[in-house]
Amino acid sequence: MLRYLDNNASVGRNSPRRRGRGTVNENLAREIMELHTLGVDGGYTQADVTAFAAALSGWTAGVWAPAPSDTLGTFFAAEQHDPGPKRVLGQTYVQDGPDQAVAVLRDLARHPSTIHHVSRRLAAHFLGDDLPPAVLSDLEETWRRTDGDLRAVTEALLRRPESTTMAVVKRRPPMEFIMAACRVLGHAAPAGPLLRDLGAMGQSVFSANSPKGWPEENNAWVAPDGIRTRLDWSMNVAARMQDLADPRTLAEQAFGSVLTEPTRQAIARAESPKRGIAILLMSSEMQRR
Repeated sequence: MLRYLDNNASVGRNSPRRRGRGTVNENLAREIMELHTLGVDGGYTQADVTAFAAALSGWTAGVWAPAPSDTLGTFFAAEQHDPGPKRVLGQTYVQDGPDQAVAVLRDLARHPSTIHHVSRRLAAHFLGDDLPPAVLSDLEETWRRTDGDLRAVTEALLRRPESTTMAVVKRRPPMEFIMAACRVLGHAAPAGPLLRDLGAMGQSVFSANSPKGWPEENNAWVAPDGIRTRLDWSMNVAARMQDLADPRTLAEQAFGSVLTEPTRQAIARAESPKRGIAILLMSSEMQRR
């Protein structure tokens, strides 16, 4: 993200490197606030974005200097940082150097808008866009009680009865679909062809169109061309497989109690085991998470 959103090129105006001539890049600060913490209606202003961007200046990824070996490529370049206090969301941050942005991030993580926004995105990822208010309330309360422990928040979601009783409405994106299909079939394939197949389905690795990532809405991934590509892939995979298991048995093992009678009958009536495998892969049960 530091490189994708150009924070590696963000140099504070009053930093040692530029001495009054630097330019702070606001991309990372804006996207952190809008997408990954507060949300677009989270109550921040342009002034907050500007101040946060100045606090983030100096955080880079091996552009101006080699990164220390223990940082996974990310480090703080003091000569790029804009010095001095920063005021974000009514709070003044007087920390020096790398601690300043970290302090802002910690407060953003505890902000009520962040708690609501991220809890909603987490729940919507698994349950769909139309969420019962009780689910959100539970996740938000868990967040506050655990000081943002995302594992605890996720466990709270999984304990909700809605996690097993709500209708399954989210269509799997291509990567999830291919992974699920390979898992069901016990099919191991070289990475190269799978990466090519992902691109054909519209989800090339590391190529999301925005910092928000891949689409998450219920109706995402339903374009006719995409469905046709999945069908072609499913038929090709089935045609290449040797020593096929009975697709009826695979369906029972994979879907259990959620296997619908129409899917069960369609697989049973398939003219061949390979056609049955293709029907299994294109079933509603497989296409939705």
